[in-house]
Amino acid sequence: MRAIVVVFGLIGVGSSALAQEWTLTSAPADHWHSIACSADGSRIVTAVGNDYSGPIITSTNFGVTWEANDSPRKYWNSVASSADGRILAAAVSGFDAGIYISTNGGQNWFVSGAPPKFWTSVACSADGTKLVAAARMDSSFSPDLIYRSTDSGQTWVSNNTPPYYWNYVVSSADGSRLIASVEGGPVYASVDFGTTWVSNSLPNAWWIVTCSGDGNTMLAAVVGGPILVSTNSGTTWTASSAPTNYWFALAASADGSTLVGAGNYGGGIYTSKDFGNSWISNGAPSLSWQGLASSADGAKLAAAGWGNGIYTSQSTPTPLLKVTSVSANQMMLSWTVPSANFVLQQTTDLSPNNWSDLPAAPIQTNFQNQVIITPSGTRNFFRLKSF
Repeated sequence: MRAIVVVFGLIGVGSSALAQEWTLTSAPADHWHSIACSADGSRIVTAVGNDYSGPIITSTNFGVTWEANDSPRKYWNSVASSADGRILAAAVSGFDAGIYISTNGGQNWFVSGAPPKFWTSVACSADGTKLVAAARMDSSFSPDLIYRSTDSGQTWVSNNTPPYYWNYVVSSADGSRLIASVEGGPVYASVDFGTTWVSNSLPNAWWIVTCSGDGNTMLAAVVGGPILVSTNSGTTWTASSAPTNYWFALAASADGSTLVGAGNYGGGIYTSKDFGNSWISNGAPSLSWQGLASSADGAKLAAAGWGNGIYTSQSTPTPLLKVTSVSANQMMLSWTVPSANFVLQQTTDLSPNNWSDLPAAPIQTNFQNQVIITPSGTRNFFRLKSF
């Protein structure tokens, strides 16, 4: 007879996610345009871009120190990171356009097989194998398409979209769910790796979009307007209570519970911890924000300031354990990749001194830590303990 498995999530000590303090990192002041981070938030990549040529820099310690490495100086429009921060992608717009790839966390960069386009945005799956990129124009200045790679950028194919001046494209962790915005036009979404796309017929010209790691929660915002939220992969949309702002950047946690929006022209940064139902200013300085990145659990945030520096913010994570059956005699324990150190423990009697670490190391898949267990026939309790 299968044992009864009782799962406990960690009870944290008062998260301050809605009253966060922001720290200016040691990154130099520059025209930082795009930023991304690993699932645990420790690795950050950011780039100078838009109307300015500059480097890509990376950090492996949540912004404490930075390295420029060998990245060329370009007009970078977008950067993306795999879950472990090892595979990075960066998109360049202009006549020297291209998509650059790093497979060692930014130490070295090479030009991918993407065709020369006026690239505006690039995103990648959690494992870094599936890339998607949006092109505003081709070399003849005609509206272009969205392109996709399934081999970490070696080869690319167009993604069955109509020709538009594409602004942003974002991917879910597994690469199956995509959302893209058109300059002066609608938002398109795909739930089948870009094979088919559906226009969401939103009433305004939505500038920026993002989605959660699972792809269920999607956001769309317009400069000088509201933020809209979809909790069904873009099928329907609801206006959130976020204030009207010059929204220039959006970010989401893996499950979509934590959402973040940043405004340009001193518009501040706002956070929601309830899937977009309520928003509050989270204490960031009033700068011209250009980019946002969030760890998978939403507890670590990084923000790129235009003409300023890179700021980070951290709150206390409280990961929740989940249990699912995978076979007749096996079960899986899973939790969102945390931005702090936790160990999975078990006990049979809930004695305070009788907890022991599980020897099996978790496998990370699509922003989730997973451990397969075989119930022993006796009752077991599990928890996540910080260390």
